[in-house]
Amino acid sequence: LREGTGIYMLRTRSIHTKFMVLLMGTICMTLAVAWLVISTMSMQWLRGSARAVAEHVVAFRSWVAGPGAVWVNGLQPNAPDFLEQKLCNDDTRFYSKNPALATRELSDMIAKTAVHATFRVVSDNYRNPQNAPDAYEASALHRIKSSMINPPSDRVDFVEKIEGSTYRYSIPIRVSDSCLACHGSAK
Repeated sequence: LREGTGIYMLRTRSIHTKFMVLLMGTICMTLAVAWLVISTMSMQWLRGSARAVAEHVVAFRSWVAGPGAVWVNGLQPNAPDFLEQKLCNDDTRFYSKNPALATRELSDMIAKTAVHATFRVVSDNYRNPQNAPDAYEASALHRIKSSMINPPSDRVDFVEKIEGSTYRYSIPIRVSDSCLACHGSAK
């Protein structure tokens, strides 16, 4: 009778152990799938938000580049830079800002908001040392430029990377005629 009881208990424990392993496996798989879904949705949200910001920045630069510069009446204390100033008949001063300067100031302003986004326009052929690309930006420039020899369907539209808690996103900016007034040749 004792042997039968021992075998019964072993079988019971075996079924109990199998159930617990199956339950723990199911819980782990469910958590893994949930993490994957949340991670994928977060990346899609980050990418969509970054693309929207990038498209707005490009549109803003085009708007400023259209007339060559924007003229502002008075300077913000945190944005004292300007290219040229003009005095009107009533002693009002206007200051000009080109696309690069206006974009840098816009980025500084947005960085101080709840969005905490910043953006930079960089090139491997920069004029201002402040616009020199960092390691990520240089790598993104290289990937984007290298893909330009490919057919349009195979070109890199964007480059992204997560660095710690920072999401980085880069897109190419197409050179237009209004850009060439300051930046010279498109090549």
